[in-house]
Amino acid sequence: MPVPLVVWIHCEPGDRVSIAGLAALVGAVAARGGHATIGLSPAYAAAVAPSLLASWAATGHQIGAHHHGYFARDLPAGWDGYSDTGAAAVHPDTRGGMADFANRLAGVGVFADVASVASAGFDWVASATHEVTGGAARSAPMPATHGTYLVTQITSAPLGVGQSATVAAHIASEVALCLPSQVVCVACHAHEISAGELGVVLDAAIAAGAVIVRAAQAIAEAAP
Repeated sequence: MPVPLVVWIHCEPGDRVSIAGLAALVGAVAARGGHATIGLSPAYAAAVAPSLLASWAATGHQIGAHHHGYFARDLPAGWDGYSDTGAAAVHPDTRGGMADFANRLAGVGVFADVASVASAGFDWVASATHEVTGGAARSAPMPATHGTYLVTQITSAPLGVGQSATVAAHIASEVALCLPSQVVCVACHAHEISAGELGVVLDAAIAAGAVIVRAAQAIAEAAP
């Protein structure tokens, strides 16, 4: 049976918007018969042409949310302006709470059912029932909580610049070891990873027996 491989393309907030880069990564996944899982902030989603978002959704790609919370403001990509923490509410750069985050995504046609967060644990997108977080490339879907929200979580291994050969070998070995209750996931940033770099990893994974599917499908197939 083919091993489900999730490609989590998370798009950083701030000045790192790269629509061409994102489209190229989605194209690399599609060229191999797969479906990408894409995480967007409201500002990033608003920068993508509505027709492009609609086309991706219509052709089976999963479009979700990627959130950098208030406590991520010192990270290179920074805070996206949304948080439910009290300190964020009075900050001059605030754009609102997480309900505003979700509403602004919905305003451009993104109703996120999968998300990742760089936050303190209490920020979450209410519509998201699936989570991709950092960790091992191979994992069994597990329950996780964000405040009052219960989600199903898988972990992902990062693909960094110049790491395609090393990550390809690692992902292929994880595919070979994957149990029926597990999935394999690789994560990359749209602004820094080329389609060629991602393609090296995908080709190695497919050769090892993987098929690229949406996070929701991978989680459903691995559920006991």
